Amino acid sequence: MNNLLDIFLIFLTFNGIVFLINSIRNNFFSFFESASLLILFLVSTYAVWRTLGFSIYTFSILTIGFYFLKTRKTFFLIRPNLQDLLYPNLIWLLFALVYFVIPGWDFGYPHEDYIIYSRIAYYNDRFGVENTQTFYNIISNPGKIEVYHYAELWLSSLFKRINGLSFIPNLILISYPLMSYFLFLGINDLLKNQTKFHGFLVTCLILLVFNPYDEVLRFFDIGLPLVGFSSLIFNLKTLFILPPIILAFKGIIDDNPNYFLISIFSLFYPLIIPVLFIGLGLYEFFIGKRNKRNILIIIGFLGLFGFFSTFFRLSGTEINFNYFFDINVVSKMIWIAFIVPGLLLSVPIYYLDKNFRERTIDFLFFTFFVFITGAFFYILLFENIDSNQMFRNISSAVFSILLGIGIFYSFKYNKKFAFLLLFLYCFPITFNVFLPKSIKVSEEIVSLNKALVPYNKLIFIPNREFVNSVYQYNERLNLQILEFFLIREDIDLINISAAFPISEKINNSVTINMVSTYKSISPFVSYCHDWTFENADCLIDFAKSVKAEGILIKGDYIDFFPIETTSLPGNFKLIIFNKYDSC
Repeated sequence: MNNLLDIFLIFLTFNGIVFLINSIRNNFFSFFESASLLILFLVSTYAVWRTLGFSIYTFSILTIGFYFLKTRKTFFLIRPNLQDLLYPNLIWLLFALVYFVIPGWDFGYPHEDYIIYSRIAYYNDRFGVENTQTFYNIISNPGKIEVYHYAELWLSSLFKRINGLSFIPNLILISYPLMSYFLFLGINDLLKNQTKFHGFLVTCLILLVFNPYDEVLRFFDIGLPLVGFSSLIFNLKTLFILPPIILAFKGIIDDNPNYFLISIFSLFYPLIIPVLFIGLGLYEFFIGKRNKRNILIIIGFLGLFGFFSTFFRLSGTEINFNYFFDINVVSKMIWIAFIVPGLLLSVPIYYLDKNFRERTIDFLFFTFFVFITGAFFYILLFENIDSNQMFRNISSAVFSILLGIGIFYSFKYNKKFAFLLLFLYCFPITFNVFLPKSIKVSEEIVSLNKALVPYNKLIFIPNREFVNSVYQYNERLNLQILEFFLIREDIDLINISAAFPISEKINNSVTINMVSTYKSISPFVSYCHDWTFENADCLIDFAKSVKAEGILIKGDYIDFFPIETTSLPGNFKLIIFNKYDSC
């Protein structure tokens, strides 16, 4: 996507959904709550339709449907005015500036993770499943449900059906700006005495504030552990974590958290449920009213999530208590979970306290309980290379909200010092905007796509040097040419990187165990067992068993094939089986 017509279609789709949201109001809920429920209902309806009910969103469609039926007499329609559409469009323009204008009037995106999300979404929509198995769904029997952050994937797939554009532009230029608009609505709920313009300023601050500690360490290559908090406009998936966090903060301000509604909103990003609800449970028990109904809701929802995760599948949940006795691991967590965030938040919290008074201590207790719960799960699941996400995802959202609101209120009391805070926490964003980090489709990939137009399913062998980190062995999600899918989503490239020998760079027990896990679930490794590059026959047999049309190779190790290969742009080689069979 790189022309103005596509951008215009994106703009129309975004405004269409914003118009719909602003046309439906409910006296029972705030606008933030009703708008979030409406979008979650659309997500749930689409997910349940595509999976025939085998979705975690079956729960949400039932509960939201119950809510809507219960409050049906409080719904009413209005005609949105210009101001209703102004602020969401200003937010959309911010995203268009960062992801279209600054990259040179050509769509770019911040990280390859978003292509991984697109692959998960593509295969889930294609097969009517809800898992992260991508092309494994072709080879084995699809149908297993996994816990993952699917809301943004189903929502973007829905928008893709509406406007006919590819997945990633719909994700980055519609779904994420839409959740930023919900952030704006939620901030208006939190800052009740402020104007909408002030709410917009706070929204921009929350999106743009950075963690200067991490930026300094990266810039000067200092070997201290990174906290992992980033600006939300570059860590976009965190935007789907914000609705339940905002609702929790709102409940703290009103001294009446709606835990049932928070539980529904948590389905925007189900992976935060253990950390969020244990944190909420600790808050309710030690700081709140110890309301039995609230405690039962928290325990019941945690139990339901635990049952679901066990009955279906929550991959990578190996538990090891030994790491709680590892001084290196524990000291690292104390540093990144409490000392550094505490120092970074100390001044903004001071100004937050001058405004919210007695509620500030409640904010801090809730933040502490969330951080300590996230740190606990990080250590408990340390065997999983992605366990840091248990801490960083939700903690980053809480951190950005407190930081953005604190900086905003500093202008009320000390403007000169406020500009210093603004410089300290927002200036590092220039490192990300003006350095050439935006990922785009290269000319090499464009040329490769033209050569592969006749083919729909190929085995892919990456370059040997590429498979040198634990993530590259996860063949479902990582591919050496992920950018290829930006211009062609419908091709099946069956990666076999899990069959590669373990790299010398993978030299600790955690990463070795993760590679062993990836090897154990690989269909190709199961088929060919101790495969080596010299064993061409087994590879070809496997390729034919999955009805692949050929083998695409990146690199020079092709001597083990008994036929001549076709050279493609970018040092790629292609073997077509009809040529092989004719030899």
